Amino acid sequence: MYGDMIHLRRRALIVGGGPAGLATLRNLVQLSRFDCVKLVERRDNIGGVWYLDDPDLAIDEGNQRPRWPSPAYPGLVGNVLPEYLSFAGFPFPEPQTAPDEPFPSLQETQAYLQAFAKPFLDNGSIRLNVEVTRVEELPGEAGWNVVMKDWNEGLEGGEIMECWDAVVVCVGWHDSPSWPDIDGLEELRHKGLALHAKSWRGAEGFENKRALVIENQNATVDMATSLSRLCQTPIYRNVLHTNSIARLDDSRVEDILHVKHVRSRLGASYTQHQIDFGTIEEESDKIVVTLEDGTEIEEIDVVFVDTGYRPHADIVSVFVPNDATQSLVPLPSLIAPTDTHHRIPCLYRHILYTYNPTLAFIGAATASLPFVMADLSSLWLALTWNGEIPLPRTPDDRMLYERELLVEIESKHRDEMGRGVPSSSTDSTLGERETQFAADLRRDVVLARPEKGKVLLQWDEGLEKAKEGMFSAKLRALEWAKIKRSMIVYEGNGIPLSGKGVAERISGTSPGGEGGGPRSC
Repeated sequence: MYGDMIHLRRRALIVGGGPAGLATLRNLVQLSRFDCVKLVERRDNIGGVWYLDDPDLAIDEGNQRPRWPSPAYPGLVGNVLPEYLSFAGFPFPEPQTAPDEPFPSLQETQAYLQAFAKPFLDNGSIRLNVEVTRVEELPGEAGWNVVMKDWNEGLEGGEIMECWDAVVVCVGWHDSPSWPDIDGLEELRHKGLALHAKSWRGAEGFENKRALVIENQNATVDMATSLSRLCQTPIYRNVLHTNSIARLDDSRVEDILHVKHVRSRLGASYTQHQIDFGTIEEESDKIVVTLEDGTEIEEIDVVFVDTGYRPHADIVSVFVPNDATQSLVPLPSLIAPTDTHHRIPCLYRHILYTYNPTLAFIGAATASLPFVMADLSSLWLALTWNGEIPLPRTPDDRMLYERELLVEIESKHRDEMGRGVPSSSTDSTLGERETQFAADLRRDVVLARPEKGKVLLQWDEGLEKAKEGMFSAKLRALEWAKIKRSMIVYEGNGIPLSGKGVAERISGTSPGGEGGGPRSC
């Protein structure tokens, strides 16, 4: 039913002005049959996690409007090369630090997104400082009631209610930090002794502290390195899962076994402001860390956790499927209590809500190449809503995608004996499924629009090799950055090491120098 009606809809709203929302806006404006396409962003600029606003603008006793700090941090450098950050037809400029550091900085990435968004900002397609608080399904296939707060209307915000034929949600990750299941960690969180990477702004404020870092993400590499310059060493690091994060050996960082238990010795008092912005009191409790082999590490001052985020769609309410009463419930509640898969439920191809495909999500499952994946996914969505790419006709047919996916994921995490095995695929992470997933979307798009085959990235074995090459390039860039930080060390003639000398030191060709392998600063 919906498959025949989507392309007749007139108005589409996009929630979120990060890379996924911007790519979706461009593709719907240029390719879809909607008469009106708008994007709303709750912050005062576009860019999503790549927009780092002033970290000193904290909420002051309720006298300021809400603020949503980015999990980005000063000095952040990405781990994806520019050609894989480029939206189709809009190439990413070469970083100023190339070729030594070919990966773009936070500022360069935000500048790219700002340039991409400029025409849409200029023509009013993007509304800033507008927060979506509820998206509610309307009866009779009438669309979606969207409730918003317009923070341009003063400190209290003005409430807006609008009806939209279709809605694309491009937010839902970074408001929901994921914490590992470690005994005692919840208590440390409440005391402000355990901090998530979402609030990381640098090592300042932690001078001479003893720190433990629990990691599963790229930001932890930066955290451990930064802390090692100011904190007492070693910095203890617990890597939860084996993953392909580029990191250098560092004698100041000690890898430890999995953490079994953490506890503090006394009570401590912390304000929410201190917790949010990563500062701890001068007189703080000490933490005792127990490892899985029973070893104890004492006198730890702070635990940093970088275990990513979980998808959530709390702002969306839908009718209970197959319920004639049409009761509205939060979309996440459609996951059964016994279902342990953390995801946005009931999505076809990780994009369309199966029971009403006028609701879509871009970025519901994370990818290693998020910019180009968002561009491809939203292009697929635009053509599907046009009716150019066919959908399975019934909700049950569309739900089959998720059911089969969860069975496949479960099988990848178990061997023939039923024992747990590591896998990069989860219900909310594409992992090893990423290339095939994108290749299938690309095939659908090119069948509908053959000319797109000339501009879309090829998702194949060649791309997999290119991603492996990016890992090696990141290691070289980290080594270059490490040597650059050591420029205060003078060569025998009293001239600081720089320029060509840095490159030679990295490659191992510097006259009289050591080999090019990683060395501690």
